[in-house]
Amino acid sequence: MKQSIRSQLLLALIVLTALLSACDTVLEMGVQPTVTPIPTPTLTPTPSPTLETYTNEEYGFTFEYLSTWALTEEPHVVKLSQDTLTLRIGYRWATESADVTGGRTGMPGGDFIYGDKVFFLGQVIPAEVLEYQRKDKMVLYGSTSLVEAGDLVFCIWLEDLDGPKYDELDIPKELQTEAKYILESFQRIEATGRPPAPSPTPPPVPTRTPTPAPMAGEETQPSETLSLDETWNQYTNYRMGFSIKVPKTMASLYGSCKWNEENRDHSYRPELSYVPVSIFEDGDRTYIAGEYYHELTGETKETSADGGTRTFFSECQAITNNLGLLRDPENHYQTKWEIVATEVHDDDELDSFIKSRYGSGCSLGEKVASGQDGVYDVRIQGDGKDLSETLCPLNYATVVKYYPKGNKVIAWDLGQAPTFGADVSYSVIHDQEMVERFRFLTDVPTVEEALPSESPAPEAEWASYDSTFAVTQNWTLTAKHGIIGVSTGIMRIQYQR
Repeated sequence: MKQSIRSQLLLALIVLTALLSACDTVLEMGVQPTVTPIPTPTLTPTPSPTLETYTNEEYGFTFEYLSTWALTEEPHVVKLSQDTLTLRIGYRWATESADVTGGRTGMPGGDFIYGDKVFFLGQVIPAEVLEYQRKDKMVLYGSTSLVEAGDLVFCIWLEDLDGPKYDELDIPKELQTEAKYILESFQRIEATGRPPAPSPTPPPVPTRTPTPAPMAGEETQPSETLSLDETWNQYTNYRMGFSIKVPKTMASLYGSCKWNEENRDHSYRPELSYVPVSIFEDGDRTYIAGEYYHELTGETKETSADGGTRTFFSECQAITNNLGLLRDPENHYQTKWEIVATEVHDDDELDSFIKSRYGSGCSLGEKVASGQDGVYDVRIQGDGKDLSETLCPLNYATVVKYYPKGNKVIAWDLGQAPTFGADVSYSVIHDQEMVERFRFLTDVPTVEEALPSESPAPEAEWASYDSTFAVTQNWTLTAKHGIIGVSTGIMRIQYQR
């Protein structure tokens, strides 16, 4: 047994020795074991942004920007974008009337704070940051006014309209720094274009005379205009029983005029520009129109060699609007809404109103529920005849609002074209929003219902009342100096002691 174990051990030793000898032989012959290499990934380097140059030869300026910004051009504007963030640079000659504001008439929520100073074409302009909830929502360069640089005018801002929700929007500081670099790289060069000459005698701009406060015993117009923001007012007419959202300014074809000498012209011509919007009350009618317009006068006619006749105007006069001018149907300078209210008690009376206003061939059509409870948009049914034969000649848009509970219909004509342009290009208009924000006053008591049952004591500055006003419980009633005010509502009553 022991000899067998020794024999096995000896055999194993012989085998091991042979194997070691074989390995030594392989190494001595230079044969190396095969090893599979691990591939090394190839990294594509990110290209560094390059410095690009934009040149506007006509207006004579140039600037630099990084290739990470995409540049596009529109008339009188250069846009530089990164994703949805846009640096908008509007430009024009100082004597030119082109709109460089993009039609902007308001600002989103927030407060403007001083962000930085920017060296722009030899001057220092502020970078005003619109901040909301400690986040940067927009940057205006040169504050809220235009930036004048010699014979050029610029309007510049940085904004993000299509990115995250407004509450989440926060323009990165590094992109604000890049925008600052772009503006500080601006330089003037020789321009191929030439600024237009200013009018030799600029037309006067009328100043608005405020309506004096009524004296004791005089009747006051029961209406109110409240400012909503930089763009809108809220107008309420208690006599006619409605409220409507009204823009503060409008683009008007006759908002201004300029002297023109192009193409052998030598005349004043109307110029589309912005004018303030005013409200004119006329009993059961209310006009919404421009505060003023410009009228061309000093008319002469000249006949050309080919027999054609051309009209020229030597003067341009600013006209302050009034009821007499608004009532004149031949005054083609006017662009207005004339809102009319009348009392109707049923569909037959509503049909009679339509016939008297639009023509005997018109009749009451479908009544469609509007955006206000209990109020209907009324459709007008025509007689189906051609315009040359019809007794219902409606070739323009109109609005008819019917409030059955209040026995009232209010109507006005929209016309064939927009009336209240938000910008001089009419790419944005206010008309539709005004129609949508029109409301009958359905929740306010009448003047007769709201008047106190007893007059206040003449010696008392504050007065108390025995009667109860028909108002909702969340309204607060106050009285002072002859004014009854109802807060959290839209009622205000003035009485005479």
